[in-house]
Amino acid sequence: MPPALLFVWRFVLFVVMPIFLCLMVSINQYRRRIFRYVHIYISMGSNAPGISTKPITMSLTHWIRYGFLAMGLLISLTTVIAQSTNNPGLGISGEVNPVPLLRRAQEMTSNLRMLYRVVLLFILPAIFGCLSIPLYSQPRKLSVAAASDLKYALDSVIGAYQASHKEVAIVATYGSSGKFFEQISNGAPFDVFFSADIGYPEKLTAAGKTGQPLRRYGRGRIVIWSRRLDPNERGMKTLLDARITKIAIANPEHAPYGRRAVEAMQREGIYEQVTSRLVYGENISQAAQFVTTGAADAGIVALSLALSPAMRDGGKYFLIPENYHQPLEQAVVILKKAASNADARTFQEFVLGARGKAILSYFGFQESN
Repeated sequence: MPPALLFVWRFVLFVVMPIFLCLMVSINQYRRRIFRYVHIYISMGSNAPGISTKPITMSLTHWIRYGFLAMGLLISLTTVIAQSTNNPGLGISGEVNPVPLLRRAQEMTSNLRMLYRVVLLFILPAIFGCLSIPLYSQPRKLSVAAASDLKYALDSVIGAYQASHKEVAIVATYGSSGKFFEQISNGAPFDVFFSADIGYPEKLTAAGKTGQPLRRYGRGRIVIWSRRLDPNERGMKTLLDARITKIAIANPEHAPYGRRAVEAMQREGIYEQVTSRLVYGENISQAAQFVTTGAADAGIVALSLALSPAMRDGGKYFLIPENYHQPLEQAVVILKKAASNADARTFQEFVLGARGKAILSYFGFQESN
């Protein structure tokens, strides 16, 4: 094989391939930024904007990968120099090139200059630019199923939690507690379940679907909310007003807030009179959407939603006395899939801690009995 072609082959095999494999495997998610930062590094140096100069903490896996990269570079340097000098002790072919000493020296000098340029212009900036980028592992995902009344409150809690736990990505899905109970009973892959009715976590615990004991996080309240009139003037009797033609509530078949709304109307003795006006949302969030968009004239919704930015300034509400219905005791439970998941336990403790309780209280959740 001609010396020039052999040089190219060894360079690709021992230099280009180790760099490519190490970088693509270890920090694949940063590959676009690497090429951009390498260009900036060559143009402006290590103080270029966007390049971190903070100390880097790398895992053992990263050290092993970069160790292989360094070994590849060392082997490449050794073999290229060996080829240039034709030293039988270092070269691969072992053939002695019968050329004059001056020509051999010129070839060696030419090859070393080429290698020096390649290392200086491409390899070193790529390594330095790569090491200048903080190496973060992919955030660990935590899947949460939560009752719709928690939409704004739990989003705020998650934001506060992730501000100090960037290594965890919490994916929250909101819906009716009854629907989630059915899904989890059938094997839905959630890690944590926040239920507006403590009865559902109790049933899951009895069925062996949980990994930790349930914990109460608060007690919900229901209100009559309307954009058209002030419910505080007549209280529950507001629903009998002739101007109220449609009343939105959550579906009582699988939504705890819907069942409590029916109980409150029955307690007031008006349920039979307003049954024909009721429109049902799949969950309490959809019932609130009906009344905020004007699809319904009034609705019995969660206090936590009435206090949310979307509803707080758009209408008025009347707080239904708590003795008009069964308590809305709510609980969180870590499911069997996450029985040994430290992130699930840490997040649960944050929700039940001082910061989490303060946020829940702001959105109208009361201390659980």
